[in-house]
Amino acid sequence: MPTSTAGNLNNQKGFTLWELTIVILLIGIFASLTVPVLSHYGRDDLAWSARRIAGTVQFLFNEAAISGLEHRLSLEFAENRLGVMVVESDRQTVELETWKSRLALPEGVRIKDIRVAGRGSFSTGSATIRFFPGGYLEESIIHLSRETKDLTLRLNPFTGATDIREGYHEF
Repeated sequence: MPTSTAGNLNNQKGFTLWELTIVILLIGIFASLTVPVLSHYGRDDLAWSARRIAGTVQFLFNEAAISGLEHRLSLEFAENRLGVMVVESDRQTVELETWKSRLALPEGVRIKDIRVAGRGSFSTGSATIRFFPGGYLEESIIHLSRETKDLTLRLNPFTGATDIREGYHEF
């Protein structure tokens, strides 16, 4: 006569309470080790800001050469943001609206000062770097800071490339 296996515990498949406890404990240990590391991933706002400015400089350099119009990068110290402008053929300066919201620096990052060759140093108000249609920009040095860390951006006038270095450098 056949017997019922409904009450037989030897045929059940699954995890025991001890196995589940060990797996949950291991997941907790791994999470406690990785979450602090991952929470800082991508949070270097100073380096991000420097790369963003370098990309903007290269864009303006190329646009000036292609369009045949002077372009300008305005650094506004009080608002801690950048402005991108084009000087049209009638000498009117127009801000490029598509860049307006993209150029605010993250909180905590600030433009410390800027030095433009032939015009001096600026640390208040605003400073402008000009990009000429002939493939040339004003040689400039931009200093960014966040808390105790500084970055120096040196703009190459002939290529539009930006050299980013840690620390405060005068060159």
